[in-house]
Amino acid sequence: NVDNVFAAGVADEGAANVNVVLTAVDKPFMSSPTPPTQPSPSQDHPSTSQVQPIPPPSLIAQPPSPQQQQPQPS
Repeated sequence: NVDNVFAAGVADEGAANVNVVLTAVDKPFMSSPTPPTQPSPSQDHPSTSQVQPIPPPSLIAQPPSPQQQQPQPS
């Protein structure tokens, strides 16, 4: 019985962790794609077509934007 309970607890924790990760990844992607931007680059670079709709590319293009705007006003 103890073994069964332990297995159930572990399975529940695993499922909860997976749900949390999926939700956390989904939210940051739209809210703040900063965390996913680091692990995503590897998979985003090869899939540029699918990356365009994703926020990660926008974040990478945003940092250089301010630098290009600075020289213009100067």
